Amino acid sequence: MSRNDTIIVTGAGGILGRALITALNNHGYDHVIGITRSVVDLTNARNVEKLFLEVRPTTVFHLASRVYGLGGNLDHQLDIFRENTTINLNVVESCRKAMVKKIVAAGTVAAYGYPYINVPLKEEDLLIGQPHDSEYCYSQTKRHLLHHLIASKRWGKIDYAYVTVQTAPSLPQPWLSELFFVGGRLLGLGGSGVLHR
Repeated sequence: MSRNDTIIVTGAGGILGRALITALNNHGYDHVIGITRSVVDLTNARNVEKLFLEVRPTTVFHLASRVYGLGGNLDHQLDIFRENTTINLNVVESCRKAMVKKIVAAGTVAAYGYPYINVPLKEEDLLIGQPHDSEYCYSQTKRHLLHHLIASKRWGKIDYAYVTVQTAPSLPQPWLSELFFVGGRLLGLGGSGVLHR
């Protein structure tokens, strides 16, 4: 990815989205477009496709998800399933139609089977077992997103990275702005597949 490429960041209003945009700007990426709900409703396929075809991004960081917060996710399981499945489908399909070169998607530790097989978590354990009930539908949409990315690479020729960030809750907030840069390289752009940091 070159610093002149056009980059879309979905979920730009969230903690990770804001941090990623700050990090990209700090590292000289000048054509970054942050997508929030006020810019486009990602559940509206026509509007998402229109935006992607107009912008023609090279890389898309897909960080957007519908969540209801602590306890809320448990009470809105089916809403989360429907909304996130729709968002993910619209974003990945719009990437395909706009001929995006790479999608870097945010995974979640909630997608791992619970109780965890290994701590720290390992890539090969991602799809083993069932996620915890409190995040079940959210987790399944993240697992489905990974499968959609795998299929899009195999049959649609779109490269991807599925990034799950494991952190300690005691880390200070400033680490977020450099989260996606490891050793000066942008996390998720060095290779394909499931990537954990």
